Amino acid sequence: MYLLKDRITTKAKKCERKLGMDEYWLALFNHYWVADEESYHLAYGSINIEHDFDKIFIVDGNQELFLL
Repeated sequence: MYLLKDRITTKAKKCERKLGMDEYWLALFNHYWVADEESYHLAYGSINIEHDFDKIFIVDGNQELFLL
């Protein structure tokens, strides 16, 4: 949970939503082979964090993409 929260917070601070953008997405690469899709969903549901991203995706080592 801490790592996911830190990664989202860091990216939210570095990136600003630009005016006129319809969608604002974040894609994070999963460097942690023990963390699967369910682990990320549980972690994301447990953290309370403000961000402007419309969608957050995780890309895993098998080049699969899933939405948080």
